[in-house]
Amino acid sequence: QWVAGLIDGDGNLYISKKGYVELSVVIEPRDISCLLKLKQRYGGYIRQTYHSKAIRYRLHNKNGILHIISDISMFVVNPVRLKQLNKVQALYNIKANTPLPLSYNSAYLSGFFDSDGSVYFNKKSIQIFISVSQKDRYILDLLSKIYGGKVYSSDAKKTAFKWVVYRKEEVLGLVDKYFKFNP
Repeated sequence: QWVAGLIDGDGNLYISKKGYVELSVVIEPRDISCLLKLKQRYGGYIRQTYHSKAIRYRLHNKNGILHIISDISMFVVNPVRLKQLNKVQALYNIKANTPLPLSYNSAYLSGFFDSDGSVYFNKKSIQIFISVSQKDRYILDLLSKIYGGKVYSSDAKKTAFKWVVYRKEEVLGLVDKYFKFNP
């Protein structure tokens, strides 16, 4: 579930014109431990990107790709990633599964948070904000229904969205009841 959340946030499944499959996950260097976990479990390699200050995990090995597909196929929620996953499953003649609905205790949020989440502290109001940003609000609306908080448009054109948890009981609930068990 954690891997599916991480890939839904910052991953990409790609099929080349020659039919080779690649999984790529690009994150900020401070989050390299997430990529090290992927490399340890599935193989692949980690490199700094050429065009920005980011780190990329790549997996080309068919056995590793099949392993990761097996692990995430029931948990992918992002419609874009689900479409990519279904194309890879079709290429390998793997039956596509219907994703399981998210539940409060699913480790999905933890992986998704590792890719696109933030914690802010406002010194003036002495308030903590837990948030996740995305270009599409679909997953954020799901998170809001399960964990509370609100989804806001981050810009005037509504091309980016942010799920924000700021109420004391919701923040403490996530810290004490969720992230304590899904670090």
